[in-house]
Amino acid sequence: MSTRAAAGYPPSTVTSKDVVQRHPLLDKSTFNKLHRNNIIEINPHILHFGGFQIHKEHCHVLRILNIAAASKRVHVIGPSTPHFHIEHKCKGFLAPGMSEEITVIFTPHEWRYHYDTIKVFCGEGSDNLLVPIHAYPSTNSIVLPRIIDFGSVAIGTEQAKVLPLSCKVPLHFEFKILVLDAHPDFHVAPLEGVIPPDGALNIVIKFLPSKHWTARMEIQVNIAQFDFEPVQITVVGSSAPNVARNELLQQHRAELAATASVQDEEMLATRMTSMRNVKERGAVGVRMPTFVADAPERMVDGVLVPVACEGQGATNFVLNQTAGKRPFKDLVPFIRESREAA
Repeated sequence: MSTRAAAGYPPSTVTSKDVVQRHPLLDKSTFNKLHRNNIIEINPHILHFGGFQIHKEHCHVLRILNIAAASKRVHVIGPSTPHFHIEHKCKGFLAPGMSEEITVIFTPHEWRYHYDTIKVFCGEGSDNLLVPIHAYPSTNSIVLPRIIDFGSVAIGTEQAKVLPLSCKVPLHFEFKILVLDAHPDFHVAPLEGVIPPDGALNIVIKFLPSKHWTARMEIQVNIAQFDFEPVQITVVGSSAPNVARNELLQQHRAELAATASVQDEEMLATRMTSMRNVKERGAVGVRMPTFVADAPERMVDGVLVPVACEGQGATNFVLNQTAGKRPFKDLVPFIRESREAA
């Protein structure tokens, strides 16, 4: 079986109009081994240009590593179709452990599958290596969830979730959904169909619990796209008592909170309106603070006692007084006031 047939691609994919000048080594040698031989190793051993855009360059790097114990010289024969070409600097002999990098450039001009190969001539005594190149349009990098959880749903209440499948190229892609582990409470539609070009299609998964239990379903999504790995999705959902009651209570709390918020806003708006309606306001009065001085003395049982009783003088002032009589220091002001009153 040929290498292209082993990879799953028909030999009729590449037409004769794509073939360019043939290398003379192709008539003398055979190229049918992939990845590595006894002297060199190629990484990656298969090149994929998936999800390309037309009229744009797409690049991949190919590395040829010398795994032998001695220096070796290899000859690289580039692709034979005009959509692919390579760029590299030939190093001559490759020392053990050294590698040579080859840049593979792909420039498509139409939406179709492209195939070509890079051939590595290793000389006498070693198998020549072949590197297949595949380029193909794809929907785009579809990201599908691994788990879809409906949470807790009341019995008799149906809920639905949408699984979008989109395409960003002007080609349609078929899809198919396999139900690996079915459950009567789940329903998936459609199970197969076509994703429209530059469009999208929604897969609807519905959950209608019939008992108080946890339901589980396994599905597998497959798209008719080269190198697409089927995605397995687990769908789960449950139903518990008082789910509907709790949902009503939560809804009622949310309504009360919304009503309170509206009332607060209305109250604030009323206060702002009343403040705008005040056309004139008097000047803001400024009054200096007044401080009441504490009396230096106070009367205790007919005797004046200083508030701040400090020192020997304050003590003598208290001891030299007679209850009911004015102290000597107040005698002169008392006589003056009496004369003025007369």
